[in-house]
Amino acid sequence: MASVDPTRTPEDESKELVEQEYRLIAGQSEHFGWECRLEDVGDYDIVYVKIMKLEGRTFVLRLECDDYARQAPLATFANPKGWDDPQLKDDVQPEFWPTGASYLSPRGKPHPAMCIRGQREYYEDNWHAGWTNPPARQDRIYELVVNIRHAILDLWA
Repeated sequence: MASVDPTRTPEDESKELVEQEYRLIAGQSEHFGWECRLEDVGDYDIVYVKIMKLEGRTFVLRLECDDYARQAPLATFANPKGWDDPQLKDDVQPEFWPTGASYLSPRGKPHPAMCIRGQREYYEDNWHAGWTNPPARQDRIYELVVNIRHAILDLWA
């Protein structure tokens, strides 16, 4: 029987899972043509993924991974200028979001909700079921990033 480390917190476990997913994302940067960063903000991690469309528009996906895997990450789009200016990296405004299909109405939020599994708003208000702890393969952070990238390149402007 494995021993339990009494100094290990739920936050430690969450961050370890996020860092495993981040290594998968970083490992596929060259293949998918994205750039990524991981930021430790104390109790949780934030994953940033910069995705560029051939037409020139750049998106910075911001995944706030508080309490992962008990809940899905909060997926938003941050100011692309924040990639080079740390003061803007967490500036989330509606104009930074892609437009197109597979969005839900804002529901009182300043931005639309992506209808893509693996991110928190997909499961809010019981709109969709399926989030489990641990997450199913199709709900993991790496899969979420791949699916959002495909939507940006194929569906969204």
